[in-house]
Amino acid sequence: MVARESTRPAEKGLGGMLTTKEAASLLGRLHSTLERWRCEGRGPDYVKAEGGVRYHEDHLREYIRRNTRTSSVRALVEIKRESL
Repeated sequence: MVARESTRPAEKGLGGMLTTKEAASLLGRLHSTLERWRCEGRGPDYVKAEGGVRYHEDHLREYIRRNTRTSSVRALVEIKRESL
């Protein structure tokens, strides 16, 4: 069996940089959604260098953190617990 060389940029020493397709997969979106978001000025931060776009894993984590919401019902239950 021949070992395949990894094509993930993060594994080639670029410090967690992902392609648009890899970032979209991580976010559960289509790569075209990330492309559209870039045109609209939305979505996670990205790096554009030498004609290519890359997303740093830390930026994707931060984007997920910023957009994480707690349902109002759950928040109400937690507030009630804290007041007991």
